[in-house]
Amino acid sequence: MPQRWVRRWGPLIAGVILLGWTGSAGEGTDLVAHVAGFAVGALLGATVAVPRFQGLLERVPQWLTGAAALASVAIAWRCALVS
Repeated sequence: MPQRWVRRWGPLIAGVILLGWTGSAGEGTDLVAHVAGFAVGALLGATVAVPRFQGLLERVPQWLTGAAALASVAIAWRCALVS
């Protein structure tokens, strides 16, 4: 699908900038975890953008995907605060 480069690459560039601003601040920051989370998020985002998966995603309720996103953030914070 033809798009302007800003629309196609803008979210990835913004994510890299946010990772640099907030993901590398402080002495106790786990930089590898932030980079790995960014890479997994980019990989999942690229996977869902494939037209073959869009039909499958249209059948998943939006509240379920929102709950999964909130649960993943809660689990990540729990792991970070416990260890």
